[in-house]
Amino acid sequence: MSDTVSNNQIKEYFLNVNRMLTIGLVFLLVVISALFWLLGISMQDISIWVGMAFMLLAVVFYRIPRLSYSLTKKHFLNHKALDDNILNSDWGRFKKWLEDQNSS
Repeated sequence: MSDTVSNNQIKEYFLNVNRMLTIGLVFLLVVISALFWLLGISMQDISIWVGMAFMLLAVVFYRIPRLSYSLTKKHFLNHKALDDNILNSDWGRFKKWLEDQNSS
């Protein structure tokens, strides 16, 4: 019974961290866009830089789940009651485990 609770704790913590990082990045993007709009900065003059910034943002958004996994692993590092196989696996296994948790 405690294993199920532990698995749920891991899953919920991961999802919360993932959600907060995503919301934080979106909020930062909205603030920067609003500043550009309020300051009247022309996007045509800096279009190549804006394009490169969007490419960088795409990479950052893609890496958020891995960063969330690392933060989850670090958070539960000292908890002995949790299943070590889940947290000591690589990102691919953790992702598969997470998908299995969501399907059941």
